Amino acid sequence: MAERRNILVLMADELSREGVGCYGGPALTPSIDRLAARGARFTNAYTPSPICVPARTSFMTGLPVHAHRLWSSAEPWAGDPPGWGHALRAAGYETVSIGKLHHRGLPGDDHGFSREILPLHVVDGVGWAKALLRRQHHTIYDTAGFAADVGPAGAAGRDDPYGAYDAQVCAASEAWLAEHGARR
Repeated sequence: MAERRNILVLMADELSREGVGCYGGPALTPSIDRLAARGARFTNAYTPSPICVPARTSFMTGLPVHAHRLWSSAEPWAGDPPGWGHALRAAGYETVSIGKLHHRGLPGDDHGFSREILPLHVVDGVGWAKALLRRQHHTIYDTAGFAADVGPAGAAGRDDPYGAYDAQVCAASEAWLAEHGARR
């Protein structure tokens, strides 16, 4: 039997090719670039949905949106149909997720991970139901305003909960990899 290798999957939210140096963009991403140079990277990929939660479900299950039938950010994945995490765990791998998942996340939901560290799931397992309204009388998703409000993590004078969460996820990932990364 062939020796099992560790598998590390990085999923970054809302990056374009220009947002990562290893794809020829101007962004400075030395850690991602080093990982890409030693591993596999996708050169021809697209999202199966422009909507976060259905796209993440497709990423986890390998299914197009019309097959898993979770069409909006108000219908988060609860682990059924099963995904690659389930298959790896069934094959004897330890499957650990660190950071944002945006799945349902209610008690009893099984996303295929043996352990979820600092998971960020949709609120109360419902997701963003207001996005389904035809006429929206709010500005919750003004993307330009949202990006300006968030800004770069760690920017001077910013008290940004997204940046703080990202820093916690980064620290937890580094700690987990330092402790477990050399194991097979």
